[in-house]
Amino acid sequence: EQNNVRPRFLRYRQELADVLQKMGGFLVNENLLRRALALDEKLVADFPTVPEYRRDLGRGYWFLGKALGALRQRAEQEKAFRAALAIQKHLVVEYPSVHEYRQHLAASHYGLADTLYWLNRPQEQRQALQEAAAILERLVAECPTVLDYRHELAEGYYGLVFVFETSLQQAEQRLRQALNLQEKLAADFPSITDCRADLLRSLRGYPKSFRCV
Repeated sequence: EQNNVRPRFLRYRQELADVLQKMGGFLVNENLLRRALALDEKLVADFPTVPEYRRDLGRGYWFLGKALGALRQRAEQEKAFRAALAIQKHLVVEYPSVHEYRQHLAASHYGLADTLYWLNRPQEQRQALQEAAAILERLVAECPTVLDYRHELAEGYYGLVFVFETSLQQAEQRLRQALNLQEKLAADFPSITDCRADLLRSLRGYPKSFRCV
């Protein structure tokens, strides 16, 4: 009986999937990532009510999507991120107070947006970025001191600057939002060089139309 498996044996399976996932992500190895997914899928099939197994499966698809992007397998990359989104949306509905699940959902929207950029589907890309930003705006409102949420939201705003091709006003608004967040992060976390680097990139990289900002 699957439900009689000892908890430590389940933990071994979960940890093996985690190791394979991390190795596959580091080495950009699709085979390792799909082996990790197979383990996660089996855990979910055997224990569908355990949210942590579904969380791991969703993250497994996210890691696969990132690797497939590096390998330029765009169609498969899109499938992976959409699979991650399907799982993570259900988790967020069932466990709306778990911030981790919402953060993972936003990350998958970002991953899909990157994929859609390479597939030259700007309207869908913009929608994915907006959905990620909306999730992170709520997380920042609830947890204003969490660096990761603020950093990821700023990245989303910055990405949106370049997909409002027909509305300079909307693009400028997103740019200002990104810069405001990045300036505060650089001030709040002066020892974290990435915060200053992100701000510098935004100041240098925004479109010429906004030089007056």
